[in-house]
Amino acid sequence: MKNELDSRERLVRHHGHAVSCVVLMLLNLFAPLTAVGDVGCSHAPDLNCDEVVDGQDLSLVLGAWGGSDRAMDLDGSCTVDGGDLAVILGNWGAIPEPPGLSSLDYQQQSARFCTSVDSIEATIDGSLEMNAETQVLSGSLIVTFQDDLFVSMLFGPGGMVMQSGDSKIAVEWSDPFYDPYVIFDGQSVLPGVVINDLESDFRTHGMTPSAWSEQSRMLMAQSIVYETPAFQRNTVAVMAAGEAGGPGFWCKTAAIAAGAAITAVATAGCAALTAACAIGTSVSFGGLSIPCTGLIGLCAGGVFAGAAAAYELALAAWGG
Repeated sequence: MKNELDSRERLVRHHGHAVSCVVLMLLNLFAPLTAVGDVGCSHAPDLNCDEVVDGQDLSLVLGAWGGSDRAMDLDGSCTVDGGDLAVILGNWGAIPEPPGLSSLDYQQQSARFCTSVDSIEATIDGSLEMNAETQVLSGSLIVTFQDDLFVSMLFGPGGMVMQSGDSKIAVEWSDPFYDPYVIFDGQSVLPGVVINDLESDFRTHGMTPSAWSEQSRMLMAQSIVYETPAFQRNTVAVMAAGEAGGPGFWCKTAAIAAGAAITAVATAGCAALTAACAIGTSVSFGGLSIPCTGLIGLCAGGVFAGAAAAYELALAAWGG
């Protein structure tokens, strides 16, 4: 595995070392993006992005009833049903202002990551405290998959460390010049490198965490946590408030989670992304509102364009 990662890293290092998150946002290679102050469809119940939850959104849910359309599956059950109807009715009316920062408390909370063909079930346990002034999280989470496989996530002043078995992925908080690398088992690698392994695991083993590599389990554990409504609310709040200390942790980790999620859904079948984009201009992954023009580009001809591209698309979506 080390030689494989070294080889891949050499292939991508020619793109440069310290590429700032801001520059990637401005480059915006895939599509013009919505400004943070006009987040629109990042509020999931507003399915048609008209800044109100009303009969039109209700009609979209009813039209997808009984299916597995990710865009209409508002409660993460992998089926469009009464639970999603309840979300629409519970959010009826005008879309509120972007949420404020808040702590996160997971007590053996069941979570599920859905695609058009299968799902991954997990349990999240633990809690995270949020420092509203510095936007720094502290605490720990355990994400447990089937077969009692688990990933630990430790948040603190230095950043986040994920561990599965003997492998670790670390992302630092303080990063004013935005070093684009993460630390994987002691090596500096680009996030797209480890996400590529997730794509390979999905293609080879499907949604079977016990057959995946340790880094794939860590990436999917992070995606599952970031896909929860509580973490998505904090991601939107940090985007609206502006990241303390410049681009860094929130931008990079949200993009990693969203890039891994896009990779999972697209690998399972690009039809899921295409269907989600048929009713709006963006799809939410890990708290980021990803433009459909970019997603459709990744899935052109039904062939997924690659995990690294999914990560960069999610990274660009951070700031619009």
